[in-house]
Amino acid sequence: MISVIIPAFNASAHIRQAISCITGQTYNNLEIIVVNDGSSDNTEDIVREISLQDSRVKLFTTPNNGSYEARRYGISQAKGEWIAFSDSDDTMPSDAISNLAKNRCDRHDIIVGNLNVNNEHLFNHKVTGTISNIRYCRAILDGDTSIGNYGKLFRARLFNGLKPLPRRIKQNEDMLMLLHAAKNASDVFVTNDINVYNYIFHKGSISKGPSMPLADWLLLFDLIRESLSGIYTVELHKAFTVMRLNRLYENVVLRGTAIDPAEPCISEIIRDCEKTGQLPSATRKHLETIKSPISQKIRSTVHRTTTTLKDCIKIILRVNR
Repeated sequence: MISVIIPAFNASAHIRQAISCITGQTYNNLEIIVVNDGSSDNTEDIVREISLQDSRVKLFTTPNNGSYEARRYGISQAKGEWIAFSDSDDTMPSDAISNLAKNRCDRHDIIVGNLNVNNEHLFNHKVTGTISNIRYCRAILDGDTSIGNYGKLFRARLFNGLKPLPRRIKQNEDMLMLLHAAKNASDVFVTNDINVYNYIFHKGSISKGPSMPLADWLLLFDLIRESLSGIYTVELHKAFTVMRLNRLYENVVLRGTAIDPAEPCISEIIRDCEKTGQLPSATRKHLETIKSPISQKIRSTVHRTTTTLKDCIKIILRVNR
């Protein structure tokens, strides 16, 4: 049996469609675990109504602790040997789980399909075929594969020992959970040949969360390093170093928060980046910016100005249609 876990917070606008696309799968041996994450709308009532019509749908209600904890609770209730995830505002093609399940074998502990993003383009993995767990972790850190939990099948045992997450961590929670599972896996199968998930951006989407302050990003980095303990190779360290630098630049510096390059955690990242040798050109530019408080201010100002201009142009174009 495959357990499909859906965290749902104030999801009344989309939850019926999200569940329907799973109950309508061509693969029937399913349980569908919906974790109502303390919703204040009628999400719980909708799911209860659906569960009375289809016994495979199981409703659990918890206090509002965020999508990571909702998924973790769902895992604890799952009866299937395999687990899949879906967000409450996304959908799956009707043959998605069947196509993923066809690739199950003794060798594969995680099976990764392709994503359709906003019905506009397919996400193409840069690594494909059967790969080791270490190679898969590196691909996650490098951004060479999708970093969400959706569009995949996992052996349930891979989540053994998954720890609670501090509520203040509101970005890259999926990556953290994915790395935990990947570390416990043997081989991973990745394919671009099957579209198994429709990833849709909605205003207020559960997995497209808010920004975090610098201290919380540093905490996340510590948790990621901890999650990779036992398989932390030199190559993983290089990928992790570049990932940290890029996240700081894109999510802290460009949002206008100054970073002190002399602060111990930051200086460590800078030193590690300088030791990695050849860096991608964009990452090298990010490194030089983070090393200079003046450059940080210039880059954040240019970014905010450019973003404002783009938003104004979009508004003008909409009005003139």
